[in-house]
Amino acid sequence: KNGPTFRSRSPKNIAAEVEELYTMGYREVFLHSDELNVDLNWSIDVCKALAELKHPDLYFQTNLRVIPISEEFVYWLKQANFWFVRIGMESASDRVLAGIKKKMSLAKTERACELLAKQGIKVFGYFMLFNWWSEDGCLQHETADEVRDTISLGYRLWRQRKLHYCSWTVTTPVPGSEFYDLALKH
Repeated sequence: KNGPTFRSRSPKNIAAEVEELYTMGYREVFLHSDELNVDLNWSIDVCKALAELKHPDLYFQTNLRVIPISEEFVYWLKQANFWFVRIGMESASDRVLAGIKKKMSLAKTERACELLAKQGIKVFGYFMLFNWWSEDGCLQHETADEVRDTISLGYRLWRQRKLHYCSWTVTTPVPGSEFYDLALKH
């Protein structure tokens, strides 16, 4: 496969560590993964292993990507007692999402929020405003209208009770990222 290497621990190993934390008195765990749902089969197995601990007073948080997501995965998130997830939604513009290579779409963002909200899982959305990228050697940017659409998306999802918390940030070049190299070049 192309793309970054995916390293994972076994679901049983993760559950054993969580059980140890539980015996120490912890009742909420943030499963710190950049994206817990990078591989849905593994993710579902993690949720099943956590649910098998049978601690109704133990709650979880994590980070997700908009894709991949499925009804089955969200069901198992709920069974494992995940109450809060953070998702990088970035923009409401499919043009911008394609430009910054997020491999997602507005429709997929809305579907993910809907599936999670149906299970009663709180969703925190991260939005990046004024994205920049290069396309065929030409510098491209997110327009003010696209930013307004992104802000409107956040409010609309909130009114529909599909988004519960969010943060907005102006896109910032981080060393080592493609955007950083683009900023240095231009």
